[in-house]
Amino acid sequence: MQIASAHEVSKQYDQIQRERHDTRNMLLSIQGYIRDHKDKEAAELLSTFLQNDIAEKAL
Repeated sequence: MQIASAHEVSKQYDQIQRERHDTRNMLLSIQGYIRDHKDKEAAELLSTFLQNDIAEKAL
């Protein structure tokens, strides 16, 4: 039982790490667009990110 719980915690940790990595990369991309004065691209990327995040949380 404890081994199964430890395995589940490990899986959850890995998932959180992947999500943090993806979120950081997305924010860096948005930051680059803003720095380069590409507001439309930044807004589109942010909108896509938020829509995907909302859809994933609905599952």
